[in-house]
Amino acid sequence: MIALDMDGTLLDSRKKILPETLFAIEEAFHAGKTVVLCTGRGKAEIQAYKELFPFVRYAILMSGALIYDLHEKKPLFENAFSYEQAVRIVKTAEKYDGMIHYMTTDDSIVRTDQYQHMRDFNMETYQEMFSSVAHPVQDILVQMERTGLPEKMLIYCRSAADREAAYQDLSDLPLEYAFAETTSLEVSPTGVTKGTGLSRMAALLDIPVADVIAVGDAPNDTEMLKTAGLSVAMGNASEDIKEICDIETADNDHAGVGHVIRK
Repeated sequence: MIALDMDGTLLDSRKKILPETLFAIEEAFHAGKTVVLCTGRGKAEIQAYKELFPFVRYAILMSGALIYDLHEKKPLFENAFSYEQAVRIVKTAEKYDGMIHYMTTDDSIVRTDQYQHMRDFNMETYQEMFSSVAHPVQDILVQMERTGLPEKMLIYCRSAADREAAYQDLSDLPLEYAFAETTSLEVSPTGVTKGTGLSRMAALLDIPVADVIAVGDAPNDTEMLKTAGLSVAMGNASEDIKEICDIETADNDHAGVGHVIRK
């Protein structure tokens, strides 16, 4: 099995999948390999890409909080926050004037007054995606009563200092935290990481984790890379990621994932 992060890994800097990489995924499928996504994105946020990879059946979504069968269109595993935890995260985002974003199996929720100003939160590269797939609401907590509890929550901060302060405010909660992008804080339920998601996916498919390749580029890929039998850093990966990986491939604008699959 080969597990692929999306942003900065499978996707190039334009948020596209290069034809060479798509062809390599198809080749892997026909060679009897299983290619899975292992991403912080939710189900709604991968919809635009699904038709590009019909040979990918499984996705580890929301950093491991959801494992989803893309062919059968059903969850294989789900894990959510408690209501008290979710409220605390929302209040912390408000304290630092950060943009709050939460995901459930079927929903991607943002605040109406924030999602059209992604540049303010150093997330402008995702503006088009949020405008097309996110569901804007006036009140996040009221919306939770309608959608059910989140399986992943994010605070998009205005600065790295605000992110660090928000993390410190929340760090007494026994949750999983990861720094993403330049100023974003990802929060997942207790015991949920890309690494636990990868282990759970491998167990469901009866594949030893020693026989799993993982490819990533960012700090939120750390546990996935530490779990896999072979860890691969993208050429555009942070230095911390390169240091923990077994090998390095080309960057995401030069089909690094395609090279990994072929090699």
